[in-house]
Amino acid sequence: MKHLAQDSGTAQQSPGPLFVKVEPTFDVYKGCKEDFEKYDKQHPKVWQMYCVAVFNRINEGEERIGSKAIFELIRAKCRARMQDTFALNNTYSSDYARKFCNKYPQHRPKFEIRKKKGKD
Repeated sequence: MKHLAQDSGTAQQSPGPLFVKVEPTFDVYKGCKEDFEKYDKQHPKVWQMYCVAVFNRINEGEERIGSKAIFELIRAKCRARMQDTFALNNTYSSDYARKFCNKYPQHRPKFEIRKKKGKD
């Protein structure tokens, strides 16, 4: 990239910008949401186990609940029962928290829901 130096009028080589903003050509969150919905339909037991684990924590008096901690609890309890081809995907832990809070809004204060990259 060339530009003219203000004082000498000669062309000098510019290193260019360090960061270039790239606009996505698709809706990133929409793709993630569709992926989550597909995963959720393929693995309905995950939602059932998630709800049981969260309600157990609520009944134990937990004030704050972390979705990733719930996923680790599910993994620990179900490791022997799950198929080798099935993996509990951490990518969707926040989606399960959002789904839980939408279905049970009275428990929303127990979760810290952060804004997703893209749209929320």
